[in-house]
Amino acid sequence: MFQGTLVDRQKFGKVLDNEGIVPQTVSSLVNMSQGSETPASRPLSSSSGLVGLHSSFGSPIEAVLSNLSVDIKKGFAISETKQGERREACGALEKKLDLLVLRTQALEEAVGEMRVEISDHKKYIDLLKGNEQALQSKLERLENNSRRNNLRVLNVPEDVEGGNLKMFLSSLLKSALSLEESLEEIVGDIQRIHRDPYKKRPGRLKPQKMLIHFQTYSLKEKILTLALKQKTLEGVIFHLRSGLTCQV
Repeated sequence: MFQGTLVDRQKFGKVLDNEGIVPQTVSSLVNMSQGSETPASRPLSSSSGLVGLHSSFGSPIEAVLSNLSVDIKKGFAISETKQGERREACGALEKKLDLLVLRTQALEEAVGEMRVEISDHKKYIDLLKGNEQALQSKLERLENNSRRNNLRVLNVPEDVEGGNLKMFLSSLLKSALSLEESLEEIVGDIQRIHRDPYKKRPGRLKPQKMLIHFQTYSLKEKILTLALKQKTLEGVIFHLRSGLTCQV
């Protein structure tokens, strides 16, 4: 039994209270000092007080902690699952991006090759154009050389030459232009003569032009020069033109 004064007993009660033991009243402490012991007034030891508190509050706290632990574990499991799904999604996206990069590189290479081919084609086309222009110029020169001795006669009425067009035109040129050459020389110098082979357009009143090819260039130029001065024959107007191409 605890022996001492009332003050000491009160101090002892405070100590027990600080240690977690259910506080006792002063009267109960006095009864303890006087030797009256009852189940209700019996002092509680430190260990018995903790056991009582544990029995009163321990089970609910343990249940709460257990539920909280389960919830935390579930949350971690869900978080890990979502992280795994995100990692899988990121991995799939990375694969798609890598594939897209490869395709882009392949397209860039193909475009580069096409640009080179297009550049080569342009160079080849330019070369062909140059060759075409050179051939066209050469063809025109050759054609003009072949037409160098040609002469065109316009506005000579049709069906007036009779049966001999060469004789008729030679006589016409000699008399109209007062040529010094004899008729035989003019007829002999004319290699070919014919009217324009193209069909006359409907409604066209002008006669078809005549085409003359001379053997000598000098006689053709002489006739063309004199034709610039004299253009009338018995009231009929006719014209002489060179037989060269339109580009000359």
